[in-house]
Amino acid sequence: MKEVYKKRSVPEAHIIAGILGCLVVGLVQGRTWNFAEDTSSVLYNPERGFYAYRGHDDLWGLDGLVTGDANTPPRSLVFARILAENFRAADFSTAFLTEISGMFDSLRAAGLKVIPRVTYNSGPDGTPACDPYGCDAPLAQVLRHIEQMGPIWRANMDIIALVDPGFIGGWGEWHSSTNGLDTVANKRAILNAILEEVPTDRMVYLRYPPDKRTIFGSGSPAMTAGVTVDSSEAFDGSAVARVGHLNDCLLSSASDVGTYQGEGGFTRAEEEAHIASETPFVPYGGETCADYELSDCASAISNFELLRINHLNHDYHPDVIAKWKTFGCHTEIAQRLGYRFVANSVTYPETVAAGETTEVSCTLENKGFGELYNDRDVEVVLLDGTTDAVVLAVTVNVDPRLWQAGGTYTFSQEVSVPPGMPLGPYSVGVRLADKEAGLRSNAAYSVRFANSGANGYLYLDGINVFGRARMEVVPAIVPSPSPSPQPSPTPSPTQLTPAIPPTPAVQPVPTSPVPPPSSGSTLQTSFLFLALLIISLL
Repeated sequence: MKEVYKKRSVPEAHIIAGILGCLVVGLVQGRTWNFAEDTSSVLYNPERGFYAYRGHDDLWGLDGLVTGDANTPPRSLVFARILAENFRAADFSTAFLTEISGMFDSLRAAGLKVIPRVTYNSGPDGTPACDPYGCDAPLAQVLRHIEQMGPIWRANMDIIALVDPGFIGGWGEWHSSTNGLDTVANKRAILNAILEEVPTDRMVYLRYPPDKRTIFGSGSPAMTAGVTVDSSEAFDGSAVARVGHLNDCLLSSASDVGTYQGEGGFTRAEEEAHIASETPFVPYGGETCADYELSDCASAISNFELLRINHLNHDYHPDVIAKWKTFGCHTEIAQRLGYRFVANSVTYPETVAAGETTEVSCTLENKGFGELYNDRDVEVVLLDGTTDAVVLAVTVNVDPRLWQAGGTYTFSQEVSVPPGMPLGPYSVGVRLADKEAGLRSNAAYSVRFANSGANGYLYLDGINVFGRARMEVVPAIVPSPSPSPQPSPTPSPTQLTPAIPPTPAVQPVPTSPVPPPSSGSTLQTSFLFLALLIISLL
């Protein structure tokens, strides 16, 4: 019998193939959800923002820092003065070291991080020998105190955002030493000792811009190679890459009250340009100390964008804070200090089969003034769509410290769904938890994206969730096994062949359970088979 096939025209074949291809591609690719920024809220996020100033023995109102109030935004960071005025000529006592450790314990319990500074004075105290800004200690005693602080810094590095070197001069601000500590040689000795004791994945910052160049250079404030951090040295753990910048009289006069002193013949604009070249990779922060025209809203925001500021004292200077509130820029500054990540879109499939690998991608923008300066993991997380429990977490090979201010970034991650993963709905999220083991599960130390609740975004126990129960895990497709052929019996040579052969027993055909239909991966495979079948007949 002759078999006849209908031959399709080329245009007709192309149309059918195109339709099937579109169906398959539409099912294989993920769906994209778009999200919006929360433009009104000031978020509580670690290691950034307005900070509170406290003494190590005067930690009042810590719970109120976390929540904020009508006049003050939530604050996740404390600048802690460790006042050592009774130990200018003696080692720290056991009792004093215990007090310091207790400070760290209290801050951790409150969900806060800290910038600790050891100082031998709190400014002028009326003692003639300590004029004009207060007494400090001899170099040998300072180095011994740094050695004693080492174990405490290391034991509490989980909640240390960075370390202020302190120790030298009035308020520990590295000027006006009563013991000659403010020479280049002594500053170098103290900084190197601190960097040796502080864990290598924590940074410090210096009060005056020329100090970093003179300490790491040849003793002059020249802007030479080797004293400036760029992308090739960023976060490599070297000493120069661990030193940022502090301005304790920010925007407070033409020279910021001596911050920009013209050393080396450099103008303020040149010094700021130099700082701006480093601050994508090192921290920058400080406080204002007087109202001045440079702190007007437009000027302040422009300066903060240039220098990528991470944190700022909300307790000082009150006149500047009040001005920002009066002229309407306080909220923007509070929102943008440090990093501010906004997810623009997230893509993932609505259906995936157990045992398969899928992909999740996220596009986000950093709308803050600055960046992350401490490392943390980025994870794609699957949560049970009913209980919200974390079922699967996959670390993304990306460094969020490189998500620089003003930039837009996309990362993608393959996610292998285990064959035995329970079927049902799951939520997809992104988590930037703290790297320290004791803080990883503490939501207070995770990074929250600045997204509104539009289109299903929510922040859930430290995870940025992009729609609840939007991904369905369905059964894997298992092909039905073909029945094995049954051998025919071989007749004996002496056996007579009957005229009418007996009817052989019907062999049962093995069957496999049929998986329930779904709209995702099962249909994807079905359409693929259908496409291949039809195309083969074209």
